Amino acid sequence: MTQYETNIDDLNRIIEVNIQGQLRTHETREMGLKVRKIAKEKSYGIIFDYRAADASNIWVLDIDTTFTEVYDPIDKELRSIPVAILHTKQFNHLANFIALSWRAEGISTVAFENEAKGRKWIEDELKTLRSS
Repeated sequence: MTQYETNIDDLNRIIEVNIQGQLRTHETREMGLKVRKIAKEKSYGIIFDYRAADASNIWVLDIDTTFTEVYDPIDKELRSIPVAILHTKQFNHLANFIALSWRAEGISTVAFENEAKGRKWIEDELKTLRSS
């Protein structure tokens, strides 16, 4: 079961989502949708911290189709929310696939093992969005 805790950092305009347990596609997609809607409403970025999660039941196809099947029919603007995925070395291949695949589709997502680098990237993206 996917469990998560959400913290809102109003100072830096970042929603932090700490995820634990076994990831399930349906639950993970629902969580992502809920948090992305809040981030869009507030003009915040998101850090999805998967360092305490088990992604062994997540299929690459499920990831690849998340936006086209689930998020886009609801709101295509969810693609533009800056998202940093924090991961461990064990999750490296999947996290990098997500980032590369989604960025190729115009989805603002990058994978990091280092939290400070992820935060910095989101802050820079938010500054760019504000100035455009």
